[in-house]
Amino acid sequence: MPKSWLIKADGRPPPPSNDLEEEEDAVCCVCFDGESTDTNPIVFCDGCNIAIHKACYGIQAIPDGDFFCEKCKFTRRHRDAKVSCVMCPFEDGAMKQTTNQGWIHVVCAIWYPGTWITNLSAMGPVDVQPNAVGRGLKAIAQSRNAARAPMPEELRSTGPPRLMD
Repeated sequence: MPKSWLIKADGRPPPPSNDLEEEEDAVCCVCFDGESTDTNPIVFCDGCNIAIHKACYGIQAIPDGDFFCEKCKFTRRHRDAKVSCVMCPFEDGAMKQTTNQGWIHVVCAIWYPGTWITNLSAMGPVDVQPNAVGRGLKAIAQSRNAARAPMPEELRSTGPPRLMD
């Protein structure tokens, strides 16, 4: 918007507030919907600024003060901890803890076979079956990087190991 439009003039409507613009641009990073309602508002984490619907992230009650997602609560308590999804290489986004103390995006937990959200009202923790991790984007990226690496001498004569289903 040109700065000249912000000058008050007779008959000109007031400029939109920044709060309104932020709310209109908010899209839940779980369901990718931008509709915020009274019963299911979009909430922003005061640590990482992710936008999430109350129901999509399993928020039981919105606090009066600051709201921190589970990942930010954890990293505030454990400053040296590095949190990344067990299924994909991305470190940002709405994450929940797994039943074995790892981390997974809510989106990954919903879409990858072999993952179960144990409590749907809280949207976590997430049970991740060991064979599910081998099907995630992280495993695919690692296998692509491994394919680019030179084959070790001991495997050159026998070929690569066979993968079992």
